[in-house]
Amino acid sequence: MSKITKKVFCVYFSVVIVLLTMVAAAGAKERNGNCAVLVSDNNSTTIHLDSLYAEGNYYEVNFRLAPNPPGEDGLFFELCPDYRYSEQADDNCSVWDPNTLTVHISSLLSGEVCYWADLLWREDLWLFQLTDWCHHGLDIFGLAHNVIDGFGDWRENLKETSQFSNLAMIASDGESVASIAFGDAQKIKKAAELGMKSLIVITNILFVTDFDESGTLKDVRLRDGYRQRLAEYKFWLHICGVKPGDIWGFYILDEPYWAAIVTGMPIGEMRQMLNEAIAVLKEVFPASKTAGVIAVTKEDLEQESVFGFPIPENAAEEYGMPNFDIVGFDLYWSQFHIYNYEQTLQAFFEVWKMYMENLTEFLLPGQKIVLVPGTFYFSGSPISTGDFLDLAKFYWDTAKSDPRVVAVVPFLWPSSGDLIGLRDLSPKVREAWREIGTKIKNNN
Repeated sequence: MSKITKKVFCVYFSVVIVLLTMVAAAGAKERNGNCAVLVSDNNSTTIHLDSLYAEGNYYEVNFRLAPNPPGEDGLFFELCPDYRYSEQADDNCSVWDPNTLTVHISSLLSGEVCYWADLLWREDLWLFQLTDWCHHGLDIFGLAHNVIDGFGDWRENLKETSQFSNLAMIASDGESVASIAFGDAQKIKKAAELGMKSLIVITNILFVTDFDESGTLKDVRLRDGYRQRLAEYKFWLHICGVKPGDIWGFYILDEPYWAAIVTGMPIGEMRQMLNEAIAVLKEVFPASKTAGVIAVTKEDLEQESVFGFPIPENAAEEYGMPNFDIVGFDLYWSQFHIYNYEQTLQAFFEVWKMYMENLTEFLLPGQKIVLVPGTFYFSGSPISTGDFLDLAKFYWDTAKSDPRVVAVVPFLWPSSGDLIGLRDLSPKVREAWREIGTKIKNNN
């Protein structure tokens, strides 16, 4: 921006004009103290800011939605000439950054949802472009398996991921409840020192999982005395100095409906077993959330088999969400393209959207969603950097726009065996997720 243009722009923000376009009364009522509100009527859409800090002054400002310039995608806004000095001097509201030529809006109310938003000044168009935004409910970002025994040095993994995430996924090996709790407590406390909450994999406390000689799951069931084991686990965490607020939630059982298919268990029986475990967890850890990932859709259960495993009888009719607070699903491009090698990444996105629609159709009241992007590939079947970058953008665009999404937990961080994790992907891919994680970590 030239010196002349900068001067004109600063004057544009500094001149006081008496008349201010009045925001609709309903919109003002809905604002309820938010510093900005999106107001739409039959003729226009306007972003109204109560307090925009610019060039040493506070302004009450309107940005009106403008037609897209030729060849440009996105949303563009023009600064209305009816701004005035604001009576509300709020440094935490909205600010004009002359270095990046961006208006940062900290709290924009649209309908019943609040977002932060960035409006970039496009000198070439003499318009502001909406370049990024995110709803306030999305505030958890963590890398799967970053603090789990058997996946490299958990201390190093935790140190690396703490720079751009606020969730540690924790699991410890151990033969007894006490040994598992001691291992988890050490990890939870270290994560808390780094400003991170913990998602604890609680499976070995609650369940017995039996495998045959080939490594295939053959049985999964609640342990005898699982209530007492959970109470004992909490006791040892307390003895070790773990604070209740350090625990964000518990990951109960991975891909439970897939486990039901493999073992031949009725889907309804699996859901009942999960709900029993969830209820007890809520009694013992009332402030913590419960999370689960469902890798099977109702449509999958309408088939005769999934990857060669027969579908349990009446599975589709019994389909439904367990009482998790937060649910997600597994569907990874790195696997999809192996089994559908002629399909494009865009085709994968369409299938992913179908899975998302299936999940949301069965959401229980109050349930929220965690997105689980695939940030890995199988050794010998690499994914291009371009595909990984497109995946990162797709998941960010989805997460920031859907108020039901409260967490993003990419799978996975450390490499393990034939799985090459985000830690060992290209610097461009790591940086893309670092930027996304930082935005979510700093949300609110």
